[in-house]
Amino acid sequence: MTLNIATVKYAMCLYLKVFLKYSTLSCAIAGGLGGIWAIFEPMNRREEMAMYLFPKALEISGKYLNTRGIIKHAPYIEVTFSL
Repeated sequence: MTLNIATVKYAMCLYLKVFLKYSTLSCAIAGGLGGIWAIFEPMNRREEMAMYLFPKALEISGKYLNTRGIIKHAPYIEVTFSL
């Protein structure tokens, strides 16, 4: 998991140096590069990573949809997702 995080951070920094701004594409590229390291993890470790990352992905998706105006703000919605 350490290499995953390091790869994502490095890819984001490199993209920022080259293009001087962040974009949705930079996040997708960094996530894809970081996700490659999951292939080398043992099967049981992949399940642990998925259980850790799934609520985080839901929270980020909710915030993104909220900033786009697709869904309305709901206080403490992340508590609902974490149950």
